[in-house]
Amino acid sequence: HRVDRRQRQMCIRDSLNRWGVVERESVSKFVHVKSSGDLSGLNIDFSEYTIDEDRFEAFYERHSYKKIPEYVNSPYEAVLVRKALEHYISLDVVSKKLNGSSIIDIASSHSPFGRIARKDYQFRDYYKQDLSYPPGINGEMIGGDAAAMGLPDGSIDYMFLHNSWEHFEGFSDIAFLFEASRLLRKNGKVVIIPLDILSAPICATSPSFWMDSVGKEPMKWPVFDSRFKISIEEGIKQRLIKRHTLSTLNNDISEIKNLVPTIVSITNPDKYKFQKNFLMLNKR
Repeated sequence: HRVDRRQRQMCIRDSLNRWGVVERESVSKFVHVKSSGDLSGLNIDFSEYTIDEDRFEAFYERHSYKKIPEYVNSPYEAVLVRKALEHYISLDVVSKKLNGSSIIDIASSHSPFGRIARKDYQFRDYYKQDLSYPPGINGEMIGGDAAAMGLPDGSIDYMFLHNSWEHFEGFSDIAFLFEASRLLRKNGKVVIIPLDILSAPICATSPSFWMDSVGKEPMKWPVFDSRFKISIEEGIKQRLIKRHTLSTLNNDISEIKNLVPTIVSITNPDKYKFQKNFLMLNKR
């Protein structure tokens, strides 16, 4: 079994080399967008957000994150504060208009986000979407591709993506935004948190994480963006993490004419060891 697994790993690595495997840290660094000047020449707006530490910590305690069943005895136990921050910030930036709104938690999987949000807000409609759910719309669950959700045009106010958009493979990250532009009402928003930007575009992957389930069949491998180099990073334990540069992000989002993107800089992330930027897109 060990020999066969090693052979499969070598086969996959050899195949990935055709796309151009690099050592990420030697060719690409993380970029912190700190001001509007960092976005000069791009069709992306800039804003700042400051975490209200007292309000966040009250939110964390009120929702008992240490006791949430989906997080107990899971890898998320090590990053509970960061998960809570994703939820808190995404709700906070649109909180004044959430009551009576229609929302979708995109790539929700087993996330407790909906249960948490509904303790504080009353929604007209709440949906959660994931590839792993049964196909189609089944009550509040939407199964299948986030780029084809089957809801009526202009029926949604807000969409939230928590540490998920970067896992969309190929061009499905941008395909989803086209679907979002169809579904959102005027002034509706997509909140993507966090947003990691690199100095060179990289798709990171952990072959040992996914090769046992897919084997040597390339059609089941992650779908890489051909513009991006591949970085093998076993420590992330993911099929794929796609990290844009400002240029590739700008070029892709510019194709969607009725969504206005804003990169938001968090002014005080260090206490919580949180990422420094997130992305919001507003429907014209």
